[in-house]
Amino acid sequence: MQIDLPRQVCNRILLAEKCYAEKLKRESKAKVVAIRRRRHRNSLVGLILEAWGSLQSLQQIHDLISDEAKTMPWLFGSGPGRHALEKAYVTIFKNCHSDSSPITFVVYSGPCQPAHDRFVRAVPLVRDPDPESLFSRDKFIEYSLQQFVRINANYDETVHGKIRAVISYGTYYVANCDLRELPESEFDRLFDSCCMAQATNPDLTHSRGRAKGRGRKPGGRAFGSQPVDSCRSSFIPTGNLQIESSQLLDFLQDNGFALAEENVEYRLTMKLNISGGRLHLKAVVALDENFNLKSLVMPDFICLCVNVVSANKDHSNYRPNDCRFKIQSRVKQTVLQMKRESEDFAEIIAKHRTMLLRTGKEVYGVHPDFLEQISFVRKKHTKVYRVAANQHGATATTDAFLCGMAIRINCGTEYTRPSPKGEFQNIDHNRVEVTVEPELPDLLDEDKMRTFFSECWQFAEELGSVLE
Repeated sequence: MQIDLPRQVCNRILLAEKCYAEKLKRESKAKVVAIRRRRHRNSLVGLILEAWGSLQSLQQIHDLISDEAKTMPWLFGSGPGRHALEKAYVTIFKNCHSDSSPITFVVYSGPCQPAHDRFVRAVPLVRDPDPESLFSRDKFIEYSLQQFVRINANYDETVHGKIRAVISYGTYYVANCDLRELPESEFDRLFDSCCMAQATNPDLTHSRGRAKGRGRKPGGRAFGSQPVDSCRSSFIPTGNLQIESSQLLDFLQDNGFALAEENVEYRLTMKLNISGGRLHLKAVVALDENFNLKSLVMPDFICLCVNVVSANKDHSNYRPNDCRFKIQSRVKQTVLQMKRESEDFAEIIAKHRTMLLRTGKEVYGVHPDFLEQISFVRKKHTKVYRVAANQHGATATTDAFLCGMAIRINCGTEYTRPSPKGEFQNIDHNRVEVTVEPELPDLLDEDKMRTFFSECWQFAEELGSVLE
């Protein structure tokens, strides 16, 4: 049997074709299942599945692919090349009394995404905060539990990578939004037109070389870009420069945490060239402190992304008042794996040391050959704290929630906005980020997941109060 895979399936499994083929073979009991790429004029235009086996196994493969193509839970969320589960994104305002509570907007001039430079920006706030209300906490727990029904129905580790939870701190803002006030229940609808435009299944496997069709501009994209007049939003990790204060270190020590590891690396956000075509897909190339290749991290699959907006903001210092809770998975390619797939990653393997312009270890730009692919670079000096064990192997706490947790403090430099010659126009040496990675319980156990979300909310508040 030989069939062209539907576009929806191609977009989901690209760069994970072997894993998907193995999954089909395992579930259908077919003798052979292979997926190869169809090219046209040196560009990738599709994926072809070839299978051999009994009539029953081939019919089952056909049914599995058909079901995969019909289901639409995996959409493109916050940008081309980033997958997100249906209804993954939600905003929760702390100290909110009800879904009719008014949300107001205050002008924001702090750090932002380069794509938002030209827009007026604002931070949303609940107008009349009610510190005693449990509405926000309850909404967080119930919404997260509802989302896990979709996660359990659609998540596949062999295709989507290992799933994990992450709590980060920063500032949530909106851009290109001229409203002064609206009810809490209507806030997330501000971004519906933007999300729908991005959720029209951008065709990653047709990056160039196709004829024009309806709605297609020469050299442009066949999928929906953000409407010009749509509202946008972003979460910017904005750490306190005094983040490693005695107060934070005391908090870590009091909860049984100790420094477990420390490393320095460079992370280059890069558009991939696959099969001769540049994809609408961004991955992260990780280099060590000596610019040796460490890994390639594929885009996250966002299962749940909750922006928790504080009721109190320090508009002068942009401290990390807000937090973001995510359940996500990702596929990570080691150097050995990349070498096995040399057709896809040959350029990265051969030229990773020359992608950046630098004097010794001082980075100042992107090599002109990679200007169209790289516009964002981070240097991260990361300290990882975990619950320490004593000389007898016992941990310093009996709290199971803390025992599986990692707390990362990233201090480093962010390089953005390269000039036509490749020199970065914006270099921020004072980036500080704090992330928490709690260990997920059994995803199928609703009681354990409810307890997990409740503990995440409480811990995020406790650590957030220290960071403020």
